[in-house]
Amino acid sequence: MESIYPKRGPRNLFMGGIAALLLGIGALAGSLSVNFASASSSAANARYIGVLSKPERIADFTVYPGQTRTINWGNGFQTCHEALGANVAVIPTGGQPGHVTMWKSGTRPNTSVINYDNTGAVENAFVFTEIYLNGSYGYSKIYSLQKVRVIIDWSTTIHNC
Repeated sequence: MESIYPKRGPRNLFMGGIAALLLGIGALAGSLSVNFASASSSAANARYIGVLSKPERIADFTVYPGQTRTINWGNGFQTCHEALGANVAVIPTGGQPGHVTMWKSGTRPNTSVINYDNTGAVENAFVFTEIYLNGSYGYSKIYSLQKVRVIIDWSTTIHNC
């Protein structure tokens, strides 16, 4: 099984609020951070949402019918980035309807993240995935029932730095 290493380039990261994340506001005046730590927890346990001012394409690859591809998140993310939010777009190229499943590890779940038809229309979903936990980088797996092109555009991180 081939691993995919996301491409990373220069980026313009600013701290955005929950409203920016949920409502898709492209820019906020000034710099905000959202702290997920409770009043009783220490600053070391604080979590923040970082929103890129412009999404960054980090992966573009093909998944063949019945194939599972592995994405290795250990390429250039800081160790304080615990999870990322990204738009996953699927372009069906096999001419048949199907679905894409994305999961962390273990046995493939009996679910789908994206369903697609046979028209070749681009389908997408916004997903969060863990990229660093307990001292090591993680990975995600992607399976497709039919041949598809998968594009991942990174826009958000959850981090503690």
